[in-house]
Amino acid sequence: MGRVVGRKRATLKGKQQAAAAGSPSGDAGSAEQPQRQTETVHRRNVHLFAQPVILAFHVVRFVAFQLWLLLSLVCRVGSTVVANRAQTDADADVLQTAATGETAIRRQIDR
Repeated sequence: MGRVVGRKRATLKGKQQAAAAGSPSGDAGSAEQPQRQTETVHRRNVHLFAQPVILAFHVVRFVAFQLWLLLSLVCRVGSTVVANRAQTDADADVLQTAATGETAIRRQIDR
């Protein structure tokens, strides 16, 4: 079972403990040294390898979403243009039929 509350305390082991006991407490370098060494190999691997991979997936997701928006807009606009063109063609056919019908009726009346 894991730790219930809080983090495990960083303890100095072996050579680290001897180095910390042997150095004077006023040295500024000794305060930074244990802090640098507390970063684990796993955390360094996350910083070096996992974060760039995660960033790359975020970029790919963003680009895919933008392409989806663009394609949906093109399809929506394209379908309305095609529908309007078909309606305009149908209206033109009706008008042409009506116009030829009127001229045919006028020709029959004139005879």
